[in-house]
Amino acid sequence: MKRITYVLIFFMLNMVVVNIWGQEVFIEGVKYDVHENEGVADCIGTDGSIETLIIPSSIIYNGKTFSITKIGYTGFKNMYHNLKSVVIPKGVTKIDKGAFSDCTSLTSVSIPEGVTVIGNSAFSGCSSITSIILPNSVTNIDNGAFSGCEKLSTISLGGVIVIDKYAFQNCTDLTTISIPNRVICIDEAAFFNSGLISVSLPASIRFVSKGAFGCCKNLTSVTIGDGIISIGDEAFQFCSNLTSINIPNSVTFFGKDFIGWTSSDKLESVVLPDNKPVGDLSFLQIPNIKEVRGHNTLLPDYVTPDLFSYQNQSKIAAIATSFSNYAFSRVTTKISEWQKKKEFETTAQWKIRVTEEARKQKISQIIEEVKKTFITERTPKKLQCTLDTYDADNSIYTVKSELLGAIYVKTSIDGAQTLKKEWNNITIIPQYGVVNDQLGLLNCTFKLANKITGKNLTYNSVKNFNGDKASDLAINLPPLEIDFSGSTGKMAEPTAPVVKDIDVDLSIPSTSTVNSKTFAVVIGNENYQRAAKVAYAVNDAKVFAGYCQKTLGLPASNVRLYKDATYGSMLAAVKDIQSIADAYHGEINVIFYYAGHGIPAENTKEAYLLPVDADGTQPEACYPLSLLYKKLEGLNAKSTLVFMDACFSGAQRGEGMLASARGVVLKPKFDAPQGNMVVFSATQGDETAYPYKEKGHGLFTYFLLKKLQDTKGAVTLGDLSNYVTTNVSQQSIVVNRKSQTPTVVPSANVGDGWKGVTLK
Repeated sequence: MKRITYVLIFFMLNMVVVNIWGQEVFIEGVKYDVHENEGVADCIGTDGSIETLIIPSSIIYNGKTFSITKIGYTGFKNMYHNLKSVVIPKGVTKIDKGAFSDCTSLTSVSIPEGVTVIGNSAFSGCSSITSIILPNSVTNIDNGAFSGCEKLSTISLGGVIVIDKYAFQNCTDLTTISIPNRVICIDEAAFFNSGLISVSLPASIRFVSKGAFGCCKNLTSVTIGDGIISIGDEAFQFCSNLTSINIPNSVTFFGKDFIGWTSSDKLESVVLPDNKPVGDLSFLQIPNIKEVRGHNTLLPDYVTPDLFSYQNQSKIAAIATSFSNYAFSRVTTKISEWQKKKEFETTAQWKIRVTEEARKQKISQIIEEVKKTFITERTPKKLQCTLDTYDADNSIYTVKSELLGAIYVKTSIDGAQTLKKEWNNITIIPQYGVVNDQLGLLNCTFKLANKITGKNLTYNSVKNFNGDKASDLAINLPPLEIDFSGSTGKMAEPTAPVVKDIDVDLSIPSTSTVNSKTFAVVIGNENYQRAAKVAYAVNDAKVFAGYCQKTLGLPASNVRLYKDATYGSMLAAVKDIQSIADAYHGEINVIFYYAGHGIPAENTKEAYLLPVDADGTQPEACYPLSLLYKKLEGLNAKSTLVFMDACFSGAQRGEGMLASARGVVLKPKFDAPQGNMVVFSATQGDETAYPYKEKGHGLFTYFLLKKLQDTKGAVTLGDLSNYVTTNVSQQSIVVNRKSQTPTVVPSANVGDGWKGVTLK
C-alpha cells in the first residue's frame, strides 16, 4: 500500500505542474498558453511575422474551445521589428507583467472593457505609442506600466483608483492628463520626467508620493483638490517652470523638499495651509518668490524668501531664518572677494594686506555688517503686544508678543495699575538683535505721555536675552554642504561605524593660497535606499571637501558637497557646475570627486554612477559615466580632474551585493575622457574598491588624502598617481587578499604633460 501511495502522490504533483503552466501552441502565427483543465488560454506572443494582431476571443485546440482571458507575462516583449498594432478581445481580464515591454514599433493598442489590471511594465519602453484609452474596468495601473512611452500624448484613465510607481515615468510627450475624481493615490515617481504642462489633482486624491511629479520641467501650474492629506518627499522637485502652487488646508504632512529650492527659479507664489507645521520649506530660497501666505491670512512681514524652516506657532506656522544660514553665503562671498589680489596691487602689497590676522578682523567686520542687514530686513513693521498678568510679589508685569513670546516689565503696583489703565495709549519701542541665532528682542520700552506734566512715563523690559550673540563663523569657513539624506528605505546591512583617523581627518594642512577660479563638486553616496550601503562614503566626501578648501585653497563657496545624492540631485550638481563654467566662460579649473556605488548595465556593460534612490536594475534611473564625461568636457574648462572612488564590476547573478565590497562580476566598458581631463579611478577592470576600516575611509580615498596631507597639496599628478597606486595595491593585497589597482586615464588632449601638473 505504501508504494501505491507514493506513486499516486508523484502523479498528482505532475498534474499540478501541467495545470499551472499549460501547453504552449502556435495557431496561425500566434502563440498561446493553453490551460486545458480550466478551459482558458493566455496569448503569449507571435512568431515575429505579424504587424497587425487581432487576438481572437477564443481558440480551438484538440477539438476544444478555449477562451482567451489574459495577455501573458512578457509574451510580446522586444517584438520591435514587426508588431505595430494590437486589438485585445473582450474576455481578457489582465495584461500581465511586461506583456508588451520594449515593443518599440507598437503604435496602437485597443483594450476592451473587462480588463482590470495593467501589470508591471506592461507597456514600458513602447516608444511609438501615442494614445491609450483604458476602460472603466481598469482600477490599477501597476509599477512602470507605461514608463518610457516617449510619444504617448493622450491617455484616458477610465476607472483607475491607484496610479502606481513610475507608471508614466519619462513619458516626455504627455503634456496633459485628466485625472478622474476617483483616483486616491499617485505613487512614487508616477509622472517623473513627463512632459506635463499643467496638473489638476481632484478632491478624491489623498496621497501624492515621493517624486510623483519630479523633473516635470514643462510644468507651470498645479491645482490641488481639498481632499489631499500627504505630499511626499521631492513631489514637485526640479519642476523648473513652476510659477505658483496652492496647498489646501487638508494637507497634514509635507515631505522633505516637497517642492525644493532647486525646483524652480520662476516660482513666485506659494499658498500654504493655515495653522499646520511644515517640516521643510527650503524652496523659499528661490530668489523670485514674491508671495508666501496662508489661505486666510498674510504671513508676518519678516517671512521672506530666505526662510529655511517652519515651526508650529499658535496661528501661523513660520519662523525667521537663523542668522548663521542667512550670513553664510554673504560672508563667504564678501571675504572671498576681499582676499583676491586687486588689479592694481602688487604681490608684495597683497601679501601685506591679506594676512591671517587681517582676515580674522575682516570676517568680524563683515559679520557685523551682515548682522545689521539681517536685523533690518527681519524687523516687523509693528510689534503687536497684549498685556497679560501682574505678579505683585515680584513686581513683574508680563506682556505677550505673538512674534517674540513673553516680555517682562518690572514696575510698582501703582505703575502697573497705570500701565493697565492706559495700555491702549502706550507707545512700544523695541530694540532687535540676534538672539540664539535668530531675530530676537534685546529690550523693549513702553512709553506713556503724562497728560498732566507732559513728561513720559517709561517702562523697560527686564528679561535677560543672553546678549546680542553673533553666529560662530570660524575663519576656516566650511564648504557649502548639501545634504540629501533622510531616506526611509530599509536595508539589512547596518551602516559601518565611522572610525576616524585623527591625523588625516583632523590635521588638514592650511594654505594662504586662494584658488578662486577652481571649483569642486564632491559627492558621497553612502546610505542607499534599495542597495547595500557604501562604508564611509559620506566621510570620504566631507574630508575631501575639507582638503579642497583648506589645503588646495578653494574658497568655501567654490566647494559643493552633496551627501547621499539622488538622481535628481546629481543632475542638479552637474547643472550647477555648468552654470558656473558659463558664467566664467570656461576660465575655471574643475575637481569632480565621487565616492559610492558604480554599476554596469547588464546588456551593454556601460558604466553608471548609482544614485541613492536607485538599485541598479533600471539603468535609466542611474547616471551614465559617459554622460558625466561628456558634460565635464562641455564645460570647456582649463582643466578637469576626476577622482572616482567606486568600482563598476557589478555582482554575481543571484549572489546579491558583495558584502565586503564598496561596489555593486562583469568587466565594464568605459568611454575615454575627453577635453582637458584626467581621471583617477580606484580600480581597474572587474576589481572591487574596498574600504580601509581602520581609517574610516575608502582605501583609495585614504591614500589620496594622505598624500595631500604629507605634501600640503604641493604634489604633481604624476607623484600622486604613483603614491596612490603603490600604496592601495599593497594594502589591498595584505589586508583584503585581493587586488585593487588604481588607474589614471588622461584624455588625448592632455598627453603625458599631466604628470608634471601641480595639484595646488
